[in-house]
This record gives sequence, structure tokens and C-alpha cells, in this order.
Amino acid sequence: TYMHPVRIREKTAFTMNVETLQILRNVLQDLGVRLPMAAYIDNILREHLRTHRDLLNNAAARQRRKTTVSL
Repeated sequence: TYMHPVRIREKTAFTMNVETLQILRNVLQDLGVRLPMAAYIDNILREHLRTHRDLLNNAAARQRRKTTVSL
């Protein structure tokens, strides 16, 4: 699930589409989830990387020799 707390030790800033950010805010608000946006986005991205790990690693293997996603 995307709704669990994550401790983020080293933080970074990034840019994203304001409409996408508002959708994510609406999801958290409508579900009544008290979770930092950074944790929610981190959970979504990690799940995406886990789900598509083999596809990403196979595509990257054509370009390089090491594993790209090790989650």
C-alpha cells in the first residue's frame, strides 16, 4: 500500500506538474490519510520500480552491464 510512513533520510527537491500534485493531494485528503506528500510519492515510485524492475533492468542491460533497479 502507498499509505505507510517512510523515513526519508536525505531529501531532495524536484519539479512535477502542478495538476498531478493536486490530484495526489486530493487522494490523501479524500481518504483522510495523514501522510506527508513526500512519503506518498516515494511509496508510489518505489512500487512502480518494483513492479517494472525486470522490464527496466532488461532494457538497461542492452546499454550497460550492471543492474539498474535492485529493489
